[in-house]
Amino acid sequence: MGKMSNLNLVRSRREYTYKEIAKLFNLNIRTVQSWRKEGLIILDGTLKPVLVLGSELKRFIKEKRDRKKRNLQPDEFYCLRCREPRQSIPEKVSFILTGKIVGREKKQIKITGVCSVCSCSLNRLSSEDKVKIFKNSQRRIANV
Repeated sequence: MGKMSNLNLVRSRREYTYKEIAKLFNLNIRTVQSWRKEGLIILDGTLKPVLVLGSELKRFIKEKRDRKKRNLQPDEFYCLRCREPRQSIPEKVSFILTGKIVGREKKQIKITGVCSVCSCSLNRLSSEDKVKIFKNSQRRIANV
């Protein structure tokens, strides 16, 4: 469940079958069936086909997304290999100006680094004013 789970496609007051949900999000029907064990509430267990209320489906997917979210500190990256927020090796951090504008007048910067645990490459987009915070926190880590 990634970019394909657009919650705007789900109507709150409509009932959906497992097959309709799978088609809506481009998933296998077995995936949708397994959601019941993860906490998706169905309307009535005795009915065939099994029906799920749209508002319940939205609630379940939002909770599933929130469980996966990771809040990063200013000096952290999300490591795709470790699947955890990680800090970069201070000597390997670099800043690249992308040329894009963020908001009204701030410039976007791509920050790259190397994971201190698994040596995987790390990337993060930020604005130029947050780079100062990032650099200060990296200095504190290097001094420790």
